[in-house]
Amino acid sequence: MIKIKQLISPNKDLYNVFFDYCVKSKPYDFCELNSIKLRNFKIYEYYNSLLNICEIFECKQEHEIVWYVFLSKEKNNLIVEFAIGNNKIFKSRFLIDSLHKIFILAQTIFDKNHIKTSIQRKYKKQNLINWLKRYDKIAQFVEIDGKTHIIWKYERLN
Repeated sequence: MIKIKQLISPNKDLYNVFFDYCVKSKPYDFCELNSIKLRNFKIYEYYNSLLNICEIFECKQEHEIVWYVFLSKEKNNLIVEFAIGNNKIFKSRFLIDSLHKIFILAQTIFDKNHIKTSIQRKYKKQNLINWLKRYDKIAQFVEIDGKTHIIWKYERLN
């Protein structure tokens, strides 16, 4: 059974998972810097900026992390600023279903009807888009000015 909770304060596990994900997955250019010291600083700086603007949700199955999702709030929407899914242990369909459960909880807590994001990454961007299109049948994909935006509406999640 999965357990989803909003993190009131970050824990050391969160930063370690975040850091490892940034180094291995390279979601942003600064994650590929040749200078390890500068790369590590930029990752830490970005992490702290997310902590300042986001609500963080943790999803676990038994004692394994399934997701960490960083959501910021706009007037009518929630924005996925960053998300880390554990695809080494969990299958794609389970990951998407649990992500939707996080979204439903967040939309309920913050009384928002939509969750949206735009894919910022360059490294393996198309792989991520293809994976989402294959497994997330609820997401709505929109191309605007060469950027991929994704919208999840509350009524479609329920």
